[in-house]
Amino acid sequence: MHKESRRRMRRHIGKFLPPEAKLIGDLGSYDVNGSYRILIEPPRKYVGIDIEAGPNVDVVMVSEYIVPLPDNYFDALITGQCFEHVRNPFKLMAEASRIVKPGGMILAVAPNTMGEHRFPLDCWRYMGDGWRALFEESGIEPIYTEYIDVMNATAVDSWGIGRKR
Repeated sequence: MHKESRRRMRRHIGKFLPPEAKLIGDLGSYDVNGSYRILIEPPRKYVGIDIEAGPNVDVVMVSEYIVPLPDNYFDALITGQCFEHVRNPFKLMAEASRIVKPGGMILAVAPNTMGEHRFPLDCWRYMGDGWRALFEESGIEPIYTEYIDVMNATAVDSWGIGRKR
């Protein structure tokens, strides 16, 4: 994870997550090169979710599209550098929507431009319209998209932020 991605996530958490959002999930939390856990400060609680056990993972998924938690569990969900590694991002976004309470925010970031980085797959790059399509298909109202240069144009991140209807 690049410093700029972490800095921007901190900014978006401050701007888009209301104070009453106390339970925050992180979909794709396995710590390969950094974590967003440090950005979630008490009284908020962070829960890391990924497809395999490991550093920064509190909940292991049943499969690549099933999180073993009840509907409407989280107040908000963050996901960073995960969706480019998913074979079917529409299925995963539908599951993300399922586990977020109505009115809850989803903050997502994935590469728009970057070389291949398989872990174990590298399937997609994202545009604002891509985030909007994923959100709308999953009952999430798109709120905001942006692009940021994280490594002097060798990597550009695309952000999608939405609210569950």
